Amino acid sequence: MLAGQAGIAIDNANLVEALQRERRHLAASEEAFRLAFDGAGSGMCMIGLDGADSARLTRVNPALCELLGRDGAELVRLRVGDLLHPDDLDRARLAFATALTSKGAPVRDYEMRCVRADGETIWVAATLSIVAGPPAFGILQVHDITGRKAAEADLVRRASRDALTGLANRDALAAPLAAAIRRAHAGQGDSALLFCDLDDFKVVNDTLGHDAGDAVLVAVAQRLTSLVRPGDTVARLGGDEFVVLTENVRDHARAALVERVERAVRAPIVHDGHVLCVRVSVGVAVIDDTVTDAGAALRIADKAMYQVKGHRRDQRVTGQMTGRVTAHGEHSAAPGGIPLLRLAEP
Repeated sequence: MLAGQAGIAIDNANLVEALQRERRHLAASEEAFRLAFDGAGSGMCMIGLDGADSARLTRVNPALCELLGRDGAELVRLRVGDLLHPDDLDRARLAFATALTSKGAPVRDYEMRCVRADGETIWVAATLSIVAGPPAFGILQVHDITGRKAAEADLVRRASRDALTGLANRDALAAPLAAAIRRAHAGQGDSALLFCDLDDFKVVNDTLGHDAGDAVLVAVAQRLTSLVRPGDTVARLGGDEFVVLTENVRDHARAALVERVERAVRAPIVHDGHVLCVRVSVGVAVIDDTVTDAGAALRIADKAMYQVKGHRRDQRVTGQMTGRVTAHGEHSAAPGGIPLLRLAEP
């Protein structure tokens, strides 16, 4: 009997020792987690699993407080949805749903916008992991990618914008021009493509240098932009060539627009003590259901512009509109034609 009691005592002692070891191990693990959590360079938080809109933050680290411009006491009173840009809530909901069904695999690097305490919007890349528990909870890690997003946006802008004037470039013109062609074929109205070529630009460059030439190009870009409606497009194709794409305008409105373009461009430009004067030749292509693609539209408008330029070499045109020239499509059998609405004044 004494031997049995001794064995029980030994077993109890071993059990107590095992429990103490387990507690020490658990305490060490918790301390390691605390150090890693609080010392992490990226923002971290523990959250409930009530969904992106309702899940509350239960624990936050200093990096997240700094990132969001809020102290920890404030953050643990908020829900995840309170911190997200409204347009990104659907993306966060999808990430939550994916994490809950991924059997422990984290959802990595989903990008969303957060709103700081001062109202500034920042971009973050987030990774969400689900800890089974009990109770189950989520660990959300975020790091700031605002700089990267700004750089990406700048690359996109540079790829679609002319570096000197800020206008759309040839590549960016393709989409609105294709849309205009689709509208015409759907019976939703014709558009007009004005191909504008500066007549005296080479004289400015050759006599006063490229700085003066650049000043002329910037001024012309600003003037053309001031003439169009918000839905219209002004682009620089390169060199001294510009185009204006305008929607749903009738013959008299197209003629009036060409006149405004001519007046705006020939107005004096003052640069570095010099008064610079240039003129413009404008060819107009009507984007109707006979135009099949953007390249054809540009070629037709370009052809019309050269007809204007050639006519001006042959005779000086003054006063009101003196004639109408038709630049036909690339195929002689193409129906109708592309009316050239205005011969540029000298």
